[in-house]
Amino acid sequence: MIVGTGDTPIIVLFYENSGFVFSYRIENYILEHYNEPIFEHGVQLKDKVYLKRSLQGV
Repeated sequence: MIVGTGDTPIIVLFYENSGFVFSYRIENYILEHYNEPIFEHGVQLKDKVYLKRSLQGV
């Protein structure tokens, strides 16, 4: 399974604690594809981060 999310540490940590591992990042994705700035937990999102997890044995 692959998930894409904003690059805030608290969100990435949530996925990592759920068994996901970093896959890749698209730099400035959110800055380039959204009309308005997006903030989560006081941090402006800039990059889109992808994490992956195997579903075998789940």
